[in-house]
Amino acid sequence: MNSTKPKAYSYIRFSTTDQRKGDSLRRQLELSENYAKEHNLELDKTLKLKDLGLSAFKGEHTSKGALGKFLDLVRRLLQTRMKLSKNN
Repeated sequence: MNSTKPKAYSYIRFSTTDQRKGDSLRRQLELSENYAKEHNLELDKTLKLKDLGLSAFKGEHTSKGALGKFLDLVRRLLQTRMKLSKNN
């Protein structure tokens, strides 16, 4: 069954691998689920956007992490849509 709700994508990140031992992962997942529910969004659980142990301060999450790959995909999708709209 296809949902008519807009999709939300959860991004989970923490800076050090030591944080994996704590509650950061569970807490961030819970916050994502609550946000989607409160805003009537369908939380996509197929795309795993996690940068566990990558520093945002150093920019690692965008240069070699999941967030950078996701943002690149969004940019390419937008460029494709813009090209299609210009050709129509």
